[in-house]
Amino acid sequence: MLIARGGLRRAEVLGRQEVELFYAVDPTMWNKGIATTIVTSALKLGFEQIGLESVIAFTLDANKASQRIAEKFSFSRKTRFEHAGLEHILFRLTRAEFQRGAISL
Repeated sequence: MLIARGGLRRAEVLGRQEVELFYAVDPTMWNKGIATTIVTSALKLGFEQIGLESVIAFTLDANKASQRIAEKFSFSRKTRFEHAGLEHILFRLTRAEFQRGAISL
């Protein structure tokens, strides 16, 4: 049984190559800290081990839970854009912002 998946992947957004944070958690497993664990691990890997300069995340306007996760990790809300025919909100976190937040597991 798959309860969650996530990580970092390359994505072209607004004509620019980016590294995107993504995750999905089965609704029966929401509110158990799984998304937070995935995001923490992915960001630590991306910034501390790979040396990325920034990571983006995007979500539908209606997905308030994902927006709260982005805000919890100090992602900055940047713009709205169309993805897969739907309007999304784009967030970005830089390595410097990540280091200031000192995220730990």
